[in-house]
Amino acid sequence: MHQEAYQIEPEAPERELAPGEIPERTWVEPVAFDVFEPNGRYLGMVRAPEGFSSRPTPVIRGDTVWAVVRDELDVPYITRFHIEHLAEAN
Repeated sequence: MHQEAYQIEPEAPERELAPGEIPERTWVEPVAFDVFEPNGRYLGMVRAPEGFSSRPTPVIRGDTVWAVVRDELDVPYITRFHIEHLAEAN
């Protein structure tokens, strides 16, 4: 799901890019998912933590999610998350 993006400060001052050079990103859009039960029942939206990546596609089994997360040095690593369900309102 698309979320409102926010601007981040570039680490280096703006300069002219060399041919083929990719510009540093200055906007970040948080990752969020709609979650459904196997029978199609909608459970709600989940906002992922900072650094969570939707590429490669996260693996979800029950209440566990395995996904790639990138640290402050942009190093990728696999992290296991547990989905915590809120109590349903009566």
